[in-house]
Amino acid sequence: MNCKRSALQTFLRLYLSFLKRPHQILYIGKELIRMSIDSLKNEPLSRTLLRIKSYFFEPIRFNHLLPAESNTYAHFLERQDAIALHDLKVNKVLDSLAINPLITVIVPVFNTPPKWLHPCINSILGQWYDRFELIIYDDGSSNKETLKALEKIKLLDSRIKLIHGEERLQISLATNKALSYASGEFIAFIDHDDKIEPNAFMEVVRSINKTPDIDIIYTDEDKIDQKGKRFGPYFKSDFDEDLLLSNNFISHLCVVRRSIGERVGWLKEGMEGAQDHDLLLRLIEHTTKIAHIPKVLYSWRQYPGSTALSHSEKPYALEAGRKAVKEYISRQNIDASVSNGPWGGAYRLNRVIKTSPLVTIIVPFKDQSDYLERCIESVLTKTSYENFEILLVDNNSAENKTKQLLKKLAVNDKIQILEYNLPFNFSAINNYAAKHASGDYLLFLNNDTEVINEDWLTEMLMHIERSNVGVVGANLRYEDDTVQHQGVILGIGGYAGHIFRHFPADENRHFSQGLVRQYSAVTGACLLTKTNLFHSVSGFDAENLQIAFNDVDYCLKIKSEGYRVIYTPYAKLYHYESKSRGYEDTKEKLERFQQEGRYLINKWRDLFEADSFYNQNLTLDREDLSLR
Repeated sequence: MNCKRSALQTFLRLYLSFLKRPHQILYIGKELIRMSIDSLKNEPLSRTLLRIKSYFFEPIRFNHLLPAESNTYAHFLERQDAIALHDLKVNKVLDSLAINPLITVIVPVFNTPPKWLHPCINSILGQWYDRFELIIYDDGSSNKETLKALEKIKLLDSRIKLIHGEERLQISLATNKALSYASGEFIAFIDHDDKIEPNAFMEVVRSINKTPDIDIIYTDEDKIDQKGKRFGPYFKSDFDEDLLLSNNFISHLCVVRRSIGERVGWLKEGMEGAQDHDLLLRLIEHTTKIAHIPKVLYSWRQYPGSTALSHSEKPYALEAGRKAVKEYISRQNIDASVSNGPWGGAYRLNRVIKTSPLVTIIVPFKDQSDYLERCIESVLTKTSYENFEILLVDNNSAENKTKQLLKKLAVNDKIQILEYNLPFNFSAINNYAAKHASGDYLLFLNNDTEVINEDWLTEMLMHIERSNVGVVGANLRYEDDTVQHQGVILGIGGYAGHIFRHFPADENRHFSQGLVRQYSAVTGACLLTKTNLFHSVSGFDAENLQIAFNDVDYCLKIKSEGYRVIYTPYAKLYHYESKSRGYEDTKEKLERFQQEGRYLINKWRDLFEADSFYNQNLTLDREDLSLR
């Protein structure tokens, strides 16, 4: 036993010294020692060591050993560093790479203060993956301190090429000039005052090894202030063309295969301030091979005058971004206008509806006449789009007040009343109504909703008309104007949850909030889809998903057919959630809810491993985008 304990103590000492994080040693060390002593009584040493190893190197369990108060961004970065060191030292990532491309790093410089230039260059030279060249292009700097610093920097490493421009070219042409000296197969763009993590290029090359024909690679990013404090992380989704049209969410770190960059002519003069956004919009016309690395590997410097501080610091960048989006839609023959979005650097496409299709609005209900009347009245009086019909589906209503309301509504030519006198089954009710629909499109609408803006249906139609879109969801809010629905994320709460729930609905607290974008699913409380597509996939699953998750399942069926699920923030309605049926608050309801949830996960297990429109660093326990 003493021999075993001696070996175990040595093992613990090595791993704890590797972590080099006091708060991790305190909490993880205590847990490991307690667990180890207990386990030594009942199992072989080899099995104990394997269990200890899992505590260190399985990220989920690793996180759960830390106290709740450590779940801050600073501690997240420490955990990310520890995992990166583990990969480098234990998995020997660099030795395992079969493909080792040369990366050309492009850094245009103009009068950069040495206090920002040196950290930038040092972060590049400190990369664990060392097959790179660094091209620094001085775009006519006049600051003597900058020029002096550049001369010292070029002597630091043989991989550095310093080119002095003869005249001021501005960022686009200066970058292109630097690119003319590039030898690498891949190009990494880094701003002269920013920093990258030492494992940045290693992660990029790992991605290339995983997908050798990849053309564009991007990472998560954060900001860094003048004192070196990192904050404001942007945990991004995987590639989303609709989101890229709304905002340059890719930004930093971005690495591009040189051959495809040369195909589009790299950066375009006149796009200064949004030259990278314009480049990406031209690149995606030639490739869909785009990879996202969900790690924060780039820090954007924030100081007075930088775009990282505020887009208002460079208003010309906003106009250049809008111009880039306009030119993209012109090249793609998209009939739309482009306006500024809800926050600086965001844009809005106002697509022209090509025809005037009939929309069938399906509203199931059982009594609750006050909610039904408010819902239908708002649709009739607040909808600027006129070509719609309403199918009201009565599911066993019994109140006289409801019967009186139906008599009143029946005289309206736009309204048809159907009866479904069977036990409540949300899927079956809507499938039944869809068979009676005359519209080219079906809009499934809860009876406890109320229209806010008159162009809500127009905003949804402009997307469902697109040939590659199968479902469109809306911006739903509670009565107190907080978010009820702005998109569904797979895995939240164990099954699926609404992102941004309870955030102020008119504020944009996250980079992607308030923008048109794709999701894996949207809520059936207000869901627009193509009628022929609905029938082609047999509608909602009335057998296995009678009450819950039928909307999520439908969206996933549509996605599996190659269509997009789009969320638009510009279709706004109130949703007085579960006012009709109530919540899952009984044992019977909870059991049925869990059964349907398990069915959904088993059916779509691969998709539930990681929602591509959500970042794996964010929690699945809540809907507030906090860290795991």
